[in-house]
Amino acid sequence: MPRNGSGIYSPPSGTFATPQTEIESAAYNAFVNDLTADANLARPVVAGGTGANTVVGARSNLGIPNVFNTYANLLADGTEWAVGTLLSTRDGLNFEVAATGATDHHATMAAPGLRKIYENGPFTTAERFEQAIARGWTLPVGQTVTVGGARYVRTSGATEHPNLTGWLRVRDVTTSNRYATPRITQSASLPLIQLQNGAAGGGDSTARIQGMDYDHIAREWFTIHSLGGSPEVTVVTRMNNDGTRISTSAETTLLGHGQDLCSFYNASGTRKFITQAANSNQATMFEYLATAAPQSVALLTLFTDSTYTTVNATHDKSRLIALGAHGDVFKIRLWDMSQLTGAGNYSSSYIHEVEIERDPFFTASTNPAQSITADGEVIYIVSGNATTTDPKYLSAYELATGRLIARSEITARRDFATSQNSGAGTEYEMEGTTWWLSGDGFVLAQAVAMDQPTTSSGARNYAMLMRLGPWADFTANGDRPPSGVGVALAGGPADIGMASGQRITFARLGSETVAPSVTEVGYIPGATDNLVWLKPVQSTVGFSNYYGTIADDTAVVIPLPTGGGGSATVTICSGVNGVRYPSGVFKARGSGGAFATPIAMQDAASFGTAPANVTFTTGTILTGTTGTDGNTTISAHSNGNLYIENRTGTNYTVSVHMVGAGL
Repeated sequence: MPRNGSGIYSPPSGTFATPQTEIESAAYNAFVNDLTADANLARPVVAGGTGANTVVGARSNLGIPNVFNTYANLLADGTEWAVGTLLSTRDGLNFEVAATGATDHHATMAAPGLRKIYENGPFTTAERFEQAIARGWTLPVGQTVTVGGARYVRTSGATEHPNLTGWLRVRDVTTSNRYATPRITQSASLPLIQLQNGAAGGGDSTARIQGMDYDHIAREWFTIHSLGGSPEVTVVTRMNNDGTRISTSAETTLLGHGQDLCSFYNASGTRKFITQAANSNQATMFEYLATAAPQSVALLTLFTDSTYTTVNATHDKSRLIALGAHGDVFKIRLWDMSQLTGAGNYSSSYIHEVEIERDPFFTASTNPAQSITADGEVIYIVSGNATTTDPKYLSAYELATGRLIARSEITARRDFATSQNSGAGTEYEMEGTTWWLSGDGFVLAQAVAMDQPTTSSGARNYAMLMRLGPWADFTANGDRPPSGVGVALAGGPADIGMASGQRITFARLGSETVAPSVTEVGYIPGATDNLVWLKPVQSTVGFSNYYGTIADDTAVVIPLPTGGGGSATVTICSGVNGVRYPSGVFKARGSGGAFATPIAMQDAASFGTAPANVTFTTGTILTGTTGTDGNTTISAHSNGNLYIENRTGTNYTVSVHMVGAGL
């Protein structure tokens, strides 16, 4: 052995020679052999080596964590890691090395190792979270895990996902989220456009609509609807902007069920249509020709192992979006329309893919996905069955990550559907979606099939225009902006997912105290209420506005947006002309040395003349009769408030706008 148990090298016995004597060949050869053996063994750490002859062993002996700079660096690593080895990246991604024969792995590293790996948190989908739990992955009570872009904290007994038994959703209030609940204006007057789908040979059809498209350039509607049969027979109809029929194609079996329909113009200016194909991995691209079968039919392979596929265009028709069912997840892919030049396999040429959880929410029997579309940042999926008693939903997901943003139940025009069939209507099915271009921009349009007015035989089809946005009109909904509070949603008919009596309030710190029953924005109907307290983040720039009437011998109190000690620039306008009424610009500060100083005040009746009876003071709390009778007095106090007192002898309105250095 060249080295002892501590890794220290010593030459073999008999190596050292005696002067003026012969060197024995045996001793010399033993020494050379000893050095050779040592040079070919792993050099120990004590001697400046790693003590290993593999990268894995070296990292272990040196105490180097298996951390890579980026995910790309990790995938490019060809080390033959042992099964169960934990790997990570510097940006917080964690993985576990799978068995070499694993088939449920999430990625494969480079040769020669070709190691398969599992996600080990954060998890991109609920399915991968479940896999980790099945492998024995655990999380201490009180710790958080990210699943699908959302954070959850484990409480006692938490064991499973996606039902989230024992898991509480954590909303990161320190990160700006520009999405509010996607909404549908739940109004009885929501616009409905009757689509006069054609029957082959002319006339109206009572077949249920399946897909719908709106051509923004020609301002025309196109629909595809099923006549049944096996193979399934469908027809395509072209309509004016008001829904009146222009023409209808011949019956065809080339377009499958026709779930969803979209159009775009290719580089040569030819209008192309895309719809679902009979093959669950494909879509069909074709051209429309009145009274004829689809022209230039081309099959586009979008997936290789999907059990269900539907396709649509994004709001501006620049991209194709496809949803493919793969076990417990939906794979959602996007292609540029310019890529789709003809028949071919596009299953690996997509420009973006994201996975979202499919079960238990989306189920074929109770809540099937009916349509998909997207705008520049959000994916929208419409789901639900056919009758007026079946719930329907609009689910919104972040396009970049697949994170569920919100989910809203669709109830618009359900009462109208019930009023059909002489008041016994039962048909109320959400089908394809498209985007209608109005003067205000893109509006989501939902295809709806209902009973005929006096019979349940067949269907009458409509395009229902739906406004997407944070909330509906407050006055129609019963919501109110309480004093000192930004917005309070009262749980009226337009607050989707909120029961009557519930409300959610957004207030900045220091405002009125409220203790409502609060439901999280994006509340999923049927789930237990998630109580949420929102803590606003202080801004370095504050804004504050006031408008109201100041009665004689009263004062109004307005918080100054100067919490950080800076000053505010205040613009004030009164509704009455004269020397007693304030108009102009002044500076004010509360905390950090209060003051109120005019900059450019003027007599509203005589421009360029300072109002003689508007006075400024500092540090005085005005109560209504504090200042000089006959004047308007303005004061800033160290308590952070601005006071405006009216002792003019008349009531008057005032508008105040303030920009300051922090709320």
